[in-house]
Amino acid sequence: MKKIFFASLYFIHLLCFNILVLFFLAVLEVSVLSNLKISGRYILGKSYINFA
Repeated sequence: MKKIFFASLYFIHLLCFNILVLFFLAVLEVSVLSNLKISGRYILGKSYINFA
């Protein structure tokens, strides 16, 4: 009985951990993409000014 309880507890722990990791990866991806978009615009704008 104890083994079944600890196995299910471990399974629930892994499930929650995976959900948290996926959530943080999604948040991190959004922030990184927005930073890249801003820096890309800045670099493109700067190079455009240099060519002009």
